Amino acid sequence: MILALLLSVSFADGLALKKQEKFAEAAGVFASLVKQDPRDEAALSQLATLLGWLGRYDESIAAWRRALEVEPNDPDAAIGLARVHYWKGELQPARAVLATLLSKSPANLDALLLCGDISTAAHDAAGAHDCYLGAKALDPAARGRSQAGRQAAAPSSVWPPSHRRSSP
Repeated sequence: MILALLLSVSFADGLALKKQEKFAEAAGVFASLVKQDPRDEAALSQLATLLGWLGRYDESIAAWRRALEVEPNDPDAAIGLARVHYWKGELQPARAVLATLLSKSPANLDALLLCGDISTAAHDAAGAHDCYLGAKALDPAARGRSQAGRQAAAPSSVWPPSHRRSSP
């Protein structure tokens, strides 16, 4: 019976569960969809997002990488990957992903804001200044949107993520 239910799930079912903040259940739906079609970039992106929200960073990073294999030029997937590296406390990989994205799309406001946040976390005031200044040039209200964007990017029940994870 459970297998029949898993096989009959839809993308809309996963989104409905996500909207209800049933993140683990929604992740299960998207995992099932990815299992059915490993090249479903939309399902991979939803799965990666939810895994990140659940604090399952390594799995989220792997899902974002798979999404980028399917759609290498998807800026949202690159930002998602960078964000989860950032949440995990892996600032250098996060910065590398954003540097690649910004070299291709220097006017990506979300990437510039995240770049500023990551540079701040890395105690790189000059880098943060440059990123935020670039964002402000695109949108004068951009710096204020950074905080609002972080709040919108993650559910309140798991935000903010812990950057001080204990060693296994």
